[in-house]
Formats: sequence, structure tokens, C-alpha cells
Amino acid sequence: MVKYAMTKQGRTVIETRCPSLERRLRPVLLLCNGQRSVREILHQTRGLAQLADLQRLIDLGLIEPVSATRLQGRG
Repeated sequence: MVKYAMTKQGRTVIETRCPSLERRLRPVLLLCNGQRSVREILHQTRGLAQLADLQRLIDLGLIEPVSATRLQGRG
């Protein structure tokens, strides 16, 4: 089960309320906390987000997959 977390760049975009981020991607980015699976993220957006939105955030360098090792260290 793949989980995604914001990168440093992603956190900066949220903190600065970067106007260049597409409005519909902001809630998706906020849900990428390293704890939620892709399925959970898509479910929580009530169908407004799609896999293509997650791919767009990856392409922009705003989220990255979280490894199992990193998840265990968050305990």
C-alpha cells in the first residue's frame, strides 16, 4: 500500500499559499501526510481527486512515496 508525504517543497507551497498551485490540488496535497494510502486520499476528497492529481503533485516535486522504514520511524 503506497502512502505519500509532502516534500519540503510541498510544505513551502502550503505555508506560503503559493498561488501557482492549482486550486483543486491544494486539498489533495494537504491530505498527503505520510499516513494515508492513495485509496484513503481519493476517498476523503469524495471523488473530486483522481490518480492523475497525485501524479501531478509527484511531477511538481510536492509529494513523494513514503518508505516503510520512514513510517516506522515516525512512531
